[in-house]
Amino acid sequence: MANSASEKALLTLIGDWRTLPADIPQQDAVSDFYRALFPRLMQEAAQYARQSRFIGFRATAEDRTIRQFFGVAVPHITHPVQELCAWVLAENTWWMWDNAKECTGELTWLWRDTTPSFFVGGFLAESLPEADAFSREGKVPFQMTTNAYYQTECVLAQDDIELVPYTPHWTEAYEEMAQLLRTTFSEVVLRVAHYGSTSIPEMPAKPVIDILVEVPSFEAATPHLIKGLNRPEWSYWWYEDHMIFIRRDLSTGKRTHHVHIAPPAHRLWEGVTFRDYLIAHPEDAAAYARLKESLSVRYRSDREQYTTAKTDFIRQTLQKIA
Repeated sequence: MANSASEKALLTLIGDWRTLPADIPQQDAVSDFYRALFPRLMQEAAQYARQSRFIGFRATAEDRTIRQFFGVAVPHITHPVQELCAWVLAENTWWMWDNAKECTGELTWLWRDTTPSFFVGGFLAESLPEADAFSREGKVPFQMTTNAYYQTECVLAQDDIELVPYTPHWTEAYEEMAQLLRTTFSEVVLRVAHYGSTSIPEMPAKPVIDILVEVPSFEAATPHLIKGLNRPEWSYWWYEDHMIFIRRDLSTGKRTHHVHIAPPAHRLWEGVTFRDYLIAHPEDAAAYARLKESLSVRYRSDREQYTTAKTDFIRQTLQKIA
């Protein structure tokens, strides 16, 4: 079965499953699962190709429990993978080898990009093991959750926190990317905004342009955005209630842009309010700059902690505006 399925494959993955509980913050549960798998998946991918990509698919039950698959794309499967599973997605069927067990079922693509080297898509799957709670009339709807390319023989640059002085070139970089997004995704882009520290004059910042894009809904936007940005310089992540596309310089591995995707009235739009307040209140902006400088030293190698530690200042500032 493995050989016949692989011959007809549209997408072949090596990875693992987890059912993630609803009582743990989704971002934490997914991140812990991914981190544990990264080293093993990179090792497997190196046996197949010089460049590969991480791909995840997620189904969410009504009780907010998550059925998460995370794997690495390979051109085909040449040998059994111990302690992992192999998943082949074809035109109308899926096949899986999981812990020495084989299973198969029907598959319906909801959307897909059929470019051979960059194939992606969302789908409905029948008969997935241990997935009854996620079914809708016997079918489990899966959405794509990550699509990160990397070179198998090297590791991307570390995402250390490094603040640099403000430069007007950040505004130019924003305008260039904003125009590209408006033009490329005119069907779903409602509004584009430059926010974050690179949007505030004289504010020291990580040299990464934060862009916020409003879309009517994830259902409408996902096929357009993933197809259009499914290239090696972009990584795609789906959090609990928003999406983010991370653009890197392929020569250095360093981040250059964060493109956040959110529907109308999402809490991320408070970032635009925060930006406007600091521009209008230089003393508060200076206090925020001092806080950032201090945190960048304390959490230099922990991007998530650096971001979390700024939360109280941002919340207190928004309360002044309310």
